[in-house]
Amino acid sequence: MMRGSSLKVLFFGFLWCFAFLPWGFPLLQILSLAGVLFVLQTQAAPISWRLAFKQGARTGWCYGLAQFLAGIHWLYISLHDVAQMPVVIAAVAVFGLSAYLALFPSLVFAFWAVVRWWLRTQLRGTTYFLAGVFASAWTLAEYLRAVVFTGFPWLTTGDAWIDTPLSGLYPVLGTYGVSFLVAYTAACFAIFIANCVTGWGGFCSSSLHSGGSLLKRMMQYRQVPCRGRLVASLCWYGLTGVFLSLVLYFGLQSLQTSSWFTSPLQTVEVQLVQPNVSQLLKFDPDHIQNNVSTSLFLGEQAVASAGVGQWLVFPETALPVVWQEAPFVWRQAFLALAQIKQIPVILGAAFEDQGVYTNSVLLLDSQSPFQSDQSSSVVARYDKRHLVPFGEFIPFGFQWFVRFMNIPLGEFAQGHGAVKPFDLNGVHVLPNICYEDTFSHEIAELVRLAVVEPHVLLNLSNLAWFGQSAALEQHAQMSRVRAAELRKPMLRATNTGVSGAIDAWGRWTQRLPEYRALSGPVKVQTRKGLTPYARYGLLGVCVLSVLMCLLGFVRFAVRRSHQVQ
Repeated sequence: MMRGSSLKVLFFGFLWCFAFLPWGFPLLQILSLAGVLFVLQTQAAPISWRLAFKQGARTGWCYGLAQFLAGIHWLYISLHDVAQMPVVIAAVAVFGLSAYLALFPSLVFAFWAVVRWWLRTQLRGTTYFLAGVFASAWTLAEYLRAVVFTGFPWLTTGDAWIDTPLSGLYPVLGTYGVSFLVAYTAACFAIFIANCVTGWGGFCSSSLHSGGSLLKRMMQYRQVPCRGRLVASLCWYGLTGVFLSLVLYFGLQSLQTSSWFTSPLQTVEVQLVQPNVSQLLKFDPDHIQNNVSTSLFLGEQAVASAGVGQWLVFPETALPVVWQEAPFVWRQAFLALAQIKQIPVILGAAFEDQGVYTNSVLLLDSQSPFQSDQSSSVVARYDKRHLVPFGEFIPFGFQWFVRFMNIPLGEFAQGHGAVKPFDLNGVHVLPNICYEDTFSHEIAELVRLAVVEPHVLLNLSNLAWFGQSAALEQHAQMSRVRAAELRKPMLRATNTGVSGAIDAWGRWTQRLPEYRALSGPVKVQTRKGLTPYARYGLLGVCVLSVLMCLLGFVRFAVRRSHQVQ
């Protein structure tokens, strides 16, 4: 790949992060993908599939590297500023993770380049069958990125479209379905532009080689044999695109605000606590007492203003020690909050059960007895299932790496089995912890396989690890997508932000100020029912992928038969 092409690819990759919040320009995804595909198509045509594979792999890796370096650079904050890892090692770690994640788009572009090379040996020109191939490969790669080596689904294409009419497709196809459509649109756009450039290439090339004026050659364009076909193609595809865009816009706008799939139940009011404890002090033995006191003080304020039937929710690791090992007076204080006005209390804490430690969400209520050395005061709990590498478990062979990190590490066990949502006065609450809600297919599976159908989702997080970076807005954006996919409201209780209530369409109804220690009430309307995505998972996007590839292949076969004749 030439230097000029590499810079273009890196630039298009850099644009990718601006599609997500806090910037929020999702159309840049189409420009970004189409730009890279166009660059790849305008490079020198490879003479073998091996060269095509190498060309595509290099292009895709450079593109992915720029994507992730720009999009997840905030990991450096957690490694260096919080974990006190040396500057060079922290920087190399972020680069290494980005380089690994870049392998997924690298494989996509390599596969697409090989298919394109094969099609060019069978057919003159570029067929739109390639658009279906690219979109399918891109979507599959994003899913694999969320699965392989525990997965890391950050910056998934479909998550950027929550504030657009495309969000109406979340309950049917999920975020991966939206990813497919975005990738398909970008590929069609890139192929169309490349075909147009090919049509103009003859006179442009001859103009340059002959030293003549390009403007003069364009004025003589009527002499080019392909003029009529090119103009007709531009008009046809342009008018068709405008028509379909209008139909899709108004259709998706209706679907975006519809009440299909789930129906409303009661409205509940919840008190959220946001302690705003610095991660540098959270587990410091000299500050733990003050940190817990801050949380309890905010909890008391919330209970004082709470009404009958409300809940009190603390964030992840609000109690920064194992529940059974916490001083009795701390546990008694949290239980007392539940008994003041007979309200359930939900908080995050590590939990020990028969020598096994878990990162858990604990439910305490007014019936919980005071126990000095038992865990029977916990009415119900949810154990985190998708653990964070290096923070909650150490991957095999990386013990050397964590020696550079000055943070309390835990070897937590995963939760397992069907989840039983918390029953809070008839409202079924399904908790999840930290970045579990970034895994679209896993949250859908939790809802589908729950012992009883949940009416509301609840995320407890501690994002103080990442300071005041884009990570907070990106994580909140993914929570909104999960709510829209399942048509269930989502409550977010976090340490530093973003805390608040999200409705079943993925819209903020109430949002607490970030980076402030406070508590506040939010209201949420619970809902019952399952969306097609909750019921069938990835089946919808698989059918869509097969259908679009099949239609493209039929068109390719017809064109090839005409050329043979």
